[in-house]
Amino acid sequence: MNPFWISFLFCAISWFLLVLWQLPLWILPFWILPFSGFIATSPPLFSTWPFFLFFLIGFLVFCQDFKTRHFGWIWLLVGILVMGIGLYWSFSWSSRLLGVFFGLFSLIWVKKHWLGLADAIGFCCIGFSLGLQGLCFVIILASLTCWIYGRLAQERLLPFLSFIGWGYCIVVSFLVQGIELMI
Repeated sequence: MNPFWISFLFCAISWFLLVLWQLPLWILPFWILPFSGFIATSPPLFSTWPFFLFFLIGFLVFCQDFKTRHFGWIWLLVGILVMGIGLYWSFSWSSRLLGVFFGLFSLIWVKKHWLGLADAIGFCCIGFSLGLQGLCFVIILASLTCWIYGRLAQERLLPFLSFIGWGYCIVVSFLVQGIELMI
């Protein structure tokens, strides 16, 4: 299947979900631009479909957290899926364990009400999937975009997990394209 049609399918499904969940339309280009940037590099088709499904899962996580500001335990299955996808990359086990320990360490911030429990669980899953370096990139991207959103929307309670999911999709798109993560 042509990458154009995969991109078109993602746009159509995304638009349908935004209308269905009555979310603001600015979310669509926020997700479409990184996805289209990946498709524009003309990756091999075997890497396009899994990435499409992964991006769709990330979009669903973003929309669910953005709309409700609550994340049920059933979504833990998504975290397990993220950890499974992470086995595709050849990160060292020590880096993966450090990423998980960082996620566990972030439970201190949950106790002080700076983060939600779903955010800390997301850190653990992403830390296992991408290792400590990838997790650092995700946190930087998520923090910057969430801070910008908080300033523009003038909200006090921010859907941080939504932006963590978006940052994870961006970092994964870099990895799929062969771009190395270096700190």
